[in-house]
Amino acid sequence: MEQNSLLSINNLSIKLSSSHNNIQIVNNLNIHIKKGEIVGLIGESGSGKSVTALSYFNYFPKCIN
Repeated sequence: MEQNSLLSINNLSIKLSSSHNNIQIVNNLNIHIKKGEIVGLIGESGSGKSVTALSYFNYFPKCIN
């Protein structure tokens, strides 16, 4: 964890796996949020925002690695 970080995510990569292919949803994401900071995660529909947030709590479907 980076010094003084309230939340720190390093090199997060997430893949969606199916029987036919793998889709890279998030690739090597780094986030460091300090106490008192206000942060927004924005992007198009289906860009991985919700999956990124859920991954911090290790809460996502089995098809996601």
